[in-house]
Amino acid sequence: MVHILKVVLSVLSGYLFIKWFPVNELVSVSDLIVELVLSPVMFFASSIAFMAGFLISADLIKKETTMILELFHGGYSAEILFIPVHIVGFYVLSTISLWQTLLLLSLALVYGMISVDFSGISRRA
Repeated sequence: MVHILKVVLSVLSGYLFIKWFPVNELVSVSDLIVELVLSPVMFFASSIAFMAGFLISADLIKKETTMILELFHGGYSAEILFIPVHIVGFYVLSTISLWQTLLLLSLALVYGMISVDFSGISRRA
């Protein structure tokens, strides 16, 4: 139940980040800076939504990677069935805005994979 709630919160905060970010299409760096200066509240709100989505997605990726590795060692959890839901959530976000979704996904992947404890998984097997 907690896993599906995190997936929903991850997609929701990613959606809010995409909608609240002041610049939808990056034309130039100067346009980005001007928009950030002219609408700092939207930038601050999108930054908070980005951080929430980033941290929730990274935690989900860490848990999903651990579940997949445990599956290879003979363990099984019913929560592994929510991995496709998480992937579909990122697909839906990418249809809204590809670049912001790629930024969110790439940083969450890196941070989530860094935080996986591979030694604990091999000890449990």
